[in-house]
Amino acid sequence: MQPSLPTLFLSHGAPDLILSDHPGAEVLRRLAGRLPRPRAIVVASAHWFADPIGVTGTGALETIHDFARFPERLYAEQYPAHGDAALCEEIVGLLADAGLPHRVYAERGLD
Repeated sequence: MQPSLPTLFLSHGAPDLILSDHPGAEVLRRLAGRLPRPRAIVVASAHWFADPIGVTGTGALETIHDFARFPERLYAEQYPAHGDAALCEEIVGLLADAGLPHRVYAERGLD
């Protein structure tokens, strides 16, 4: 059995936090260096409204910049990621078991 990793709720703050010297940015950087690297990350996005519930699938996931009027450097930031077929299947199974309608979006990006 694999050791379990901590479950965290992390608010990313303003989109330009990555460009700032705000103390919160440094806290997140240090935290990333202290945690073990997970196999996958599950994110529940407050920015994606879908009916039924949307689950990102297994394709290449582009970075969605869902904001405006920030420095151009911020729009150049990319977070290349790929979906995980087994994890997607597990999440879909949990939603189905709970009686929650859902739809898999094969290649929707990450905001």
